[in-house]
Amino acid sequence: MNFLEDEKNLRIENVHKFLSICEKDSKFLEDFQFMDYSLFVVKLNFDENTISWLENFKKSSDYKNYIKYIYKSTESEYSYYIFCIIDYFQIYDLTKNLENKYKSIGNFSDIPEISCVPPDIYSFRFVRFLKNNFN
Repeated sequence: MNFLEDEKNLRIENVHKFLSICEKDSKFLEDFQFMDYSLFVVKLNFDENTISWLENFKKSSDYKNYIKYIYKSTESEYSYYIFCIIDYFQIYDLTKNLENKYKSIGNFSDIPEISCVPPDIYSFRFVRFLKNNFN
């Protein structure tokens, strides 16, 4: 079930569902040693005159392929969000490990804020960012 089908959810329930999905996806990517991905967010604001675009889209053959990415907002009757993880995935291999070591010189924090970090740290930071910004 997606948010378009479940429009009566309260905003907080939607946020918890969204964060749970992102956390599971991030863990999945971590398990495969992927890092260097991003979240793509688009907000669609329709009005009474332009909502027909969405109604027409619902009738198209592409609708079933993309509906899993479209979520109803509780902010407005005509607001929707599109979320998906994007960017090419890089495997954390020996080259990335060496890059991490090189960039970490002089950085003594527990979780360095450099981009090239092991997948478990990348996943942790990704989810932490989402929780801090979507709660």
